[in-house]
Amino acid sequence: MAERRQPRVLGAKRTVSDALGANALEGGGLAAVVRCVVAGTVDDSVTLGQLENVVAFYANHNSEYTRPGEDDIHVLMSEILNNSIRSVMLFSDFSSAFTDVEVYSISVAVQYNLSLEAITMNGVNVSDEAISMLCEALIKSRVSFIDLSNTPLEDEAGRSLAALAHVNPYLRTVVLDDTLIAEEVLDEIDVACQFNQSNFEANDGTVEIGNPAELARLRHRLQHVIRAKHRKTYYCVAHLLGMCPNGDLCLYSHSLMTTGAPDANANLHERLANLFASGGNWQDKLPSPPQAGASWKDPNEADGQTLRLNLERCKAGASKVAAKGRGRNGVQHPTDGWRGSYRVVGATVALAAVVLVAGLWSSRRK
Repeated sequence: MAERRQPRVLGAKRTVSDALGANALEGGGLAAVVRCVVAGTVDDSVTLGQLENVVAFYANHNSEYTRPGEDDIHVLMSEILNNSIRSVMLFSDFSSAFTDVEVYSISVAVQYNLSLEAITMNGVNVSDEAISMLCEALIKSRVSFIDLSNTPLEDEAGRSLAALAHVNPYLRTVVLDDTLIAEEVLDEIDVACQFNQSNFEANDGTVEIGNPAELARLRHRLQHVIRAKHRKTYYCVAHLLGMCPNGDLCLYSHSLMTTGAPDANANLHERLANLFASGGNWQDKLPSPPQAGASWKDPNEADGQTLRLNLERCKAGASKVAAKGRGRNGVQHPTDGWRGSYRVVGATVALAAVVLVAGLWSSRRK
């Protein structure tokens, strides 16, 4: 089979470790910023970068969701909803352990998150529609690194990633490989991420938010997150999905809008609610999964063509299989050479015996 393409890093050439990096703010500086935020005395002297560093400090924890299919997806959703982690790293084996349902759930929680900076989903069996929904939820996020390598994707997901890179100035690196995404779409993602990286470098390592209203909204959201972390406010994941069994008696907060995301996309909530609505199997409402082998197919090949093969190697293998098959059917066998020799010898002996008997019989008659 033809060799697989190497992972393609679009945008800034960096790893997830480079994307997360280290915080430049000292402990004393962090404490001063937290005091200003809690007291409500934040002014222009507190920069966007300082607010981001405080959020990163609170979210500097490893995720407890490490085994898709074994760990509860609500663990990861809770970490995202409560801004407790800086990165999501999922590695699966294309099984049904992590599918569109999990991506839909994560997408709803991501709308309230500002701590995530990197997302890695490797070997997951999800549809383009699910990735598009995730991109839609990441529009207002601070995610700068997305790795979807070893994940079958097509143009729909590729165009969603390109659109995300155009509208979100934080996104500067996208890693893809073995996809059906067209080259022109990959180039578009690359150009958009490179543009964001150029602006990042030109602003001395900070993201430039051109729209003053968007900048004010982002600062407002970051302060909400810092206050919630300082007060140890914990938001209810079940309420986010509209299925909290405790209602008003729940020990966790149901005031999700206080997380600073008044512009959360209600359409995602509606789609998720419709997914689990009564009246049918929820699995039937999911988009069809990627076709087997789609990620190894060249985008320039015809629609009906199968996997790329090494024909010479296949012919050699087929001849070996055919030879073995003939041996099993009794047509030919590697030992047929010496078996043929024994047949010739046996026929010669039989002929000699016939001649000898005929000679003796004729001599008797005389």
